[in-house]
Amino acid sequence: MARIVLEVPRQSLPELTTRAVASVPRANLIEVSSDGALISYTTNFVTQAQTTRFTFHDHGPAGCEIRVAATAGGIFGGATIPGALLETGRAVLDALEREAAAGQ
Repeated sequence: MARIVLEVPRQSLPELTTRAVASVPRANLIEVSSDGALISYTTNFVTQAQTTRFTFHDHGPAGCEIRVAATAGGIFGGATIPGALLETGRAVLDALEREAAAGQ
């Protein structure tokens, strides 16, 4: 399973995630809460669609862990890919790491 650890409090992740998604072209925030986020990417003609679920977990006294699961699909079917990081999920995760580093 793909995961990263950030040295920020878990309660800051919803705001950081919202900013990270806003910085990635064609990424859409479906929902965000204190325990996770669901992010999507869709092409104009729905030939390809991706969703990436981030789940937030406490990690030590001042850190948090983000675990990732992705689904890819479109007009030709779909597949759940636990732990995989597809293009949009990777871009959002990279942006989230930058947002967390900028806030320290």
